[in-house]
Amino acid sequence: MTTYQQYFPTFLPPWLANDAGNVWAGSFGTLADGIVDGATNAVKCSIIQTAPDDALPYLGAARPHVIRYPGESADSYRAALAQAFDFAGLLGTDWGIITMLARAGLSAQIVRNNQWNADGHPGNVDPYWARFWVVIQNPGTWSAGSRWGGGGRWGSSFRFGITGLSQELEDYIINVCLTYKASHARLMRIRCIVSGTPWGSGYTWGGSFTWGGVYADIYTGRPVT
Repeated sequence: MTTYQQYFPTFLPPWLANDAGNVWAGSFGTLADGIVDGATNAVKCSIIQTAPDDALPYLGAARPHVIRYPGESADSYRAALAQAFDFAGLLGTDWGIITMLARAGLSAQIVRNNQWNADGHPGNVDPYWARFWVVIQNPGTWSAGSRWGGGGRWGSSFRFGITGLSQELEDYIINVCLTYKASHARLMRIRCIVSGTPWGSGYTWGGSFTWGGVYADIYTGRPVT
């Protein structure tokens, strides 16, 4: 393809069509080529498939429901952004929470108020009917963490109750749950299970056994009054 740097000198009158004239006209062509390249790159930056990796956060800012999980590659995030309309259809649903957490390799379940007796207010009773809990099973990288009074110091890198769960991943989990929950629903807790009996094993959550064994609640909503 002919550039403006090459094209502009072809318009020179005969008395200026020399080496000096070609350089002079070509300098204006170089400026025009720069404008074209800038405009072309600007358009490419706005297209998910052609945007450079460092432009993806800006495209993501326009699609805040497509949440990038910690350590997600540029290619994976680019593919997720391309599915922004599909993910938008999951907003306000349990399946949306489960799907977005699964992107980060997390297996989650939703437990609603009518599925167990949390505190003496089971079922679809006002004002407790909209409550729900998110339970995340151990992805294989979590283990029992430090306990209060175990010698650790507040503000250090370990987590109380669970290790292997980074602050970035915790923030991602909370962000996903709050973004994708239904607007009427009240998120009570996000419980990360390290070991123990998972939901769906024939037990009733809240029974006499210790459900979940070792766990950490990374989010606790305000109680319903």
